[in-house]
Formats: sequence, structure tokens, C-alpha cells
Amino acid sequence: MSCEALILQYAAWCVLFIFPFRSIPKLFSYRKSLDPEPDRALLEQIKEAIRYSDRLSIWKNRCLVQSLAARWMLKRRRIASTLCLGVDMDSGSKISSHAWLISHGIEVVPRNGDWQEMWSF
Repeated sequence: MSCEALILQYAAWCVLFIFPFRSIPKLFSYRKSLDPEPDRALLEQIKEAIRYSDRLSIWKNRCLVQSLAARWMLKRRRIASTLCLGVDMDSGSKISSHAWLISHGIEVVPRNGDWQEMWSF
């Protein structure tokens, strides 16, 4: 599963590099019926695979790439998820952004802080 996560992270990075950001929701939306209650152990395995494969990445936008790759992994297994984008302002008035992914109460890509959610799909 870690190999799948790494390949999908590279694919997600390429998608972000090639396509404009406004097309991302269309590319990562769901069209089929999804499993109403997935196995929580499977969600934890996907979370661990994404975390492990992230150590091998070489780019800066890690959280968004991780979230998109995890979304693909969950979509392949017909598991619903919510991808969230948020912002925060540090003490120096610099705005930072973050992406996280939640599926059935499990943060597959962690929120890691008090981010103001701006958008989710």
C-alpha cells in the first residue's frame, strides 16, 4: 500500500503542476455510490501509507499532495472522504494554508492545528 501511496503522490503533484487549481474539485469528485461504513483498520492503513510515503517526497506542498493522493486511494476503495482547505495567520501576520482529509471521523491527512476552514469538497 505504501508503493501505491507514493505513486499517487507523484501523480497528484503532476496534476497540480499541469492543471489549474480550479479544475481540482472536478478531477477528485465522486460519481458512484460509496461504502456507507468502511473498515476502520483500512482507513488507518491508508493513513500510515500516506505518512510513510511522504518521507520520500521532494516538494513543498506536501499536505495538498498527500490529501489528493489519499483521496484517490479512498475513491478506488469506494470510501467517502472530505478534503478541506484552510488558512491561518502566524504572529508575523503571514498567512499560511493547509489541506487535510477526513474520512468517517479519521483524519487520514491530519489537520495539525487550528486552521480556519475555507473550503471543503
